[in-house]
Amino acid sequence: MSASRLRRIRQSASPTATATDSAATQSRRCIPSGDYETILKTGGLLTLFPKVLTKFLFAVLFLGSAVLAEEGFFYLLNLKLASQNRGAFLAYEPTNAFTTNGSGLISLQPDAHGSVYLQKNGDRLFAHKYTTDHFGMRNSIPEGKNGNVAAVFLGGSDVFGAGVEDGETLPSAFCQIDKNWRCLNLGVPGIAAHIILRQLELGTFPALALGPSPTFLYIIIPEHVRRAVGSLMHLRYQPGSPYYDLRNDKVQFLGTFVSEGASLRLRFYRLLTYLPSIRYLQEFKGQFDLPIRMRPEQLKTFAMITAQMKLELARRWPGGKFLAVVLERYGEHNGKEIASALQKENITTLDLSDLSYENLGYDQHPSANGYRQIAKQIQGYLEK
Repeated sequence: MSASRLRRIRQSASPTATATDSAATQSRRCIPSGDYETILKTGGLLTLFPKVLTKFLFAVLFLGSAVLAEEGFFYLLNLKLASQNRGAFLAYEPTNAFTTNGSGLISLQPDAHGSVYLQKNGDRLFAHKYTTDHFGMRNSIPEGKNGNVAAVFLGGSDVFGAGVEDGETLPSAFCQIDKNWRCLNLGVPGIAAHIILRQLELGTFPALALGPSPTFLYIIIPEHVRRAVGSLMHLRYQPGSPYYDLRNDKVQFLGTFVSEGASLRLRFYRLLTYLPSIRYLQEFKGQFDLPIRMRPEQLKTFAMITAQMKLELARRWPGGKFLAVVLERYGEHNGKEIASALQKENITTLDLSDLSYENLGYDQHPSANGYRQIAKQIQGYLEK
């Protein structure tokens, strides 16, 4: 073997050469420990931020899609109701017959005259007249039927009597059954317990001379829960309504549905009201609203608002009685859950959710005969 070839073999087997190659390899693969802080402050964080943001956005989209899918499922269950009366709805005129006095608390103007008419496919089919007294209450006391014991009916359009004449409302039907009652109609379309409670707290509730032991009858439909906790429809048409929520298991007034104290759910609903697609769905007979399914915490909130309203009425009229009457319209299925939530708050409740009363046909409000059916059930319960 030649001397030059032997020298090359010895050099390739040299430990010094191997160590040098190994160090070079490690220098390419390893990061010097002194540079970690610099890398984390610059490129490391910039690399990490897009990944975290992407995961966060994905989680938000996933949860939002799940919530909308759930609500959409329950909406489809009620779509049949909307299709039955497509393009038909009740409207009120003049619109200035309703006032909020800048407070967001909707009420009727005193000594007003107006009509409730059926609007279908752009045509006005017919109208029912209504009048109010100097307190802003609908005139519902039949002539010669003015008894001594006050029966004060509270609620929305089902008490006001949308679609019937002054003498055909629920308070009117009740007084026609029993002459001992003096019936007062404090129904205002679109309100619920949260608005009545706020009126009592602010002192804007009508100052009525009710005499001893009046009976307050609050007529409830499932829609009242959505109004009180803040629904998509309510945020569009009455964004300034009072907002109550539970804090430490007590009802607290937190401003309005669009104030700084509003929950994230209400803020999300508020954003949805600006979408043209949502507005279109709401104007499709007014049937699209969120939430559709009542959740336990929402039922409890509504029940506790109603209990606080009952307490405020008792403070103003000591010795008065309070009865909550729960009705259901066609396609609604939450009446018994609402009645159970009210009873848990020690509210005397008459559950009429199973009562199949006659409605207007073109609308889910009770007809004159339907009001007589309901009044008979209430009168029978009070006689026990």
